[in-house]
Amino acid sequence: MRVIFLAIFVIITLVAIYVYYETHSIEVTKHTVESKDLPKELHGFTILHITDLHSKSFGKHNHHLLSLIKSMDFQCIAITGDLLGDRFYLYKNNFSTSLHLMSELKGMAPVFYVPGNHEQCIEYETFKQELLKIGIHVLSNSNEPVYSNGATMYICGVEKSITTPYDVEKAMEGIALGSITILLSHEPSILHKASEYAVTMILAGHTHGGQIRLPFIKSIFQKHNHYKRYASGWFTDQKTCMYVCRGLGNSGLPFRFRCKPEIALLTLRNPQLYDLKK
Repeated sequence: MRVIFLAIFVIITLVAIYVYYETHSIEVTKHTVESKDLPKELHGFTILHITDLHSKSFGKHNHHLLSLIKSMDFQCIAITGDLLGDRFYLYKNNFSTSLHLMSELKGMAPVFYVPGNHEQCIEYETFKQELLKIGIHVLSNSNEPVYSNGATMYICGVEKSITTPYDVEKAMEGIALGSITILLSHEPSILHKASEYAVTMILAGHTHGGQIRLPFIKSIFQKHNHYKRYASGWFTDQKTCMYVCRGLGNSGLPFRFRCKPEIALLTLRNPQLYDLKK
């Protein structure tokens, strides 16, 4: 009997160590996004995608996360919501973790941001004003041009509230047909609608990749089937591609299992051009 209890104890301990290690690790995934319509001036343009921090810190003041990001090469940063999370409800109006991270990121490259459902559950206007003071580009069903080597692309962002849905049409307003467009959306359910406007690429989060993924089961921690469908990775609809990042933080349960936290580097390339920039 003692042998059995010892074996159970060892197994539980090993699983706990694994869960702790995975929950506090960060995987950097690198992707190439090909488009024959991409101007040569944008060939090699790289976007860092961050999502679903949920007020989590990787080291004091997110030192580990920031050190990792500083080692990378990119031209802009896209953040697709849920910077704030479960811990916010314990410490009302404590924006410090997220604002410190955003301030540090702003010093590396232009930062474009759309809110998630967690921001909409708190005093979002106050948080939004703090982001604007830092110099973050907050997109509310709107877009902003990004210039690189004389060429122009557009970063678009959709926002919804309890009473108003995402407005892709408004987010794309004023953009000429055929332009390179990157749409930021917290939820991946926007794919079909965005494809109607020939969006080049969508960056989304919200799903946490399932957060808890048991062997042979894709995801057990998603409430809705359409989120299970878009748990993580690449998806396409017509000419629009979408990448769903697993994100960094946790929600509901304070850990992950077989679903490591992720940030993504996405490099735009025209397959018809020589590899001018790596």
